[in-house]
Amino acid sequence: MPTSHEINVTYDGKDTTLHNPSEMKVGDMVHYSSKHGPVIITFLDNGSPFLDVNNNPIYVITSAAPPLPLQQKGDFTARCFVTLPNGMTVGWGPNSPNGGGNSVVK
Repeated sequence: MPTSHEINVTYDGKDTTLHNPSEMKVGDMVHYSSKHGPVIITFLDNGSPFLDVNNNPIYVITSAAPPLPLQQKGDFTARCFVTLPNGMTVGWGPNSPNGGGNSVVK
């Protein structure tokens, strides 16, 4: 039976961190959020666990999107960003190279 995952993105004043569950499987549903503000997740060129209706990888996911099904197995590198209440977007970049995480889907 598929599991629903609410994946939390935190911001510690320097880095945004993607807190993925230790076990995710194809068919599980995923939604991203943060108590700090709206979230943007970008997957790198090594692919994405999410596919669009034409089976193309979805490389950008936002917290405004509904929960999405994981559709591909693999180890996917993601960068994460949070828009703070003051309108400033924080996350991966030269001053925050750890802003992200890996999504492992089995």
